[in-house]
Amino acid sequence: MTESDKVRLGKAGTFENDAHCRFCHGRVHLRELDEELPHWWLRFRLVKVTDCARIPVRMIVGSVSNGHEFDPLWTPFVPEERDAQILESMKDLGFDKVESSSSPIVVSTFNAEYFVESDGHRRVAAAHKLHLKTIEAEVYELTPICETNDKGMRARHVNQHKISPVR
Repeated sequence: MTESDKVRLGKAGTFENDAHCRFCHGRVHLRELDEELPHWWLRFRLVKVTDCARIPVRMIVGSVSNGHEFDPLWTPFVPEERDAQILESMKDLGFDKVESSSSPIVVSTFNAEYFVESDGHRRVAAAHKLHLKTIEAEVYELTPICETNDKGMRARHVNQHKISPVR
C-alpha cells in the first residue's frame, strides 16, 4: 500500500489505525459510517441534496454499514459472479474514464466525504477498477436532529417522522 493510498483511504485504511470488526476476522476493511459515528441514525437525519449528481469516485471513502464486505481498496472479500457482470457491463456501455452513467448509486455525505448506502457498493468497486473519475449518485446529507440555541440549551427536536417540535 502506497503512502498516497493511505492518505486517500483515511483512518480505517491505514495500518496505524486498522478497522477491525466482528465480521472481518481481523482483516482491515473499508471505512464504515456506523463505526466512525456510532448510532448516527439517532442523532442525524438524512436530507436529500440531489437526485443525480456527478461525484468524484476518489471521495467515496466507505460504506454506511457494509464496509466489512470490502477491503480499503474496494476489493470484495468474497467475490461474487455479479462483480464480474457489473465490471463487464460498465466496460460494454462504453464509459470513458471521466464519466459513468449507469443508474445512480446512493450515498450519504458527512464531513465532505461520501459513504455508500445500501445500493452501489459493487458499482463503486468496478469504478475503482476502471479508474473512473466520477460516478452518478443520489446524494443525502447527514444533518443533526437536535438543534441548540446560543446558550447551549435544546431549542427544538425534529426527527424523521415529522413529529411536532418539542417546546
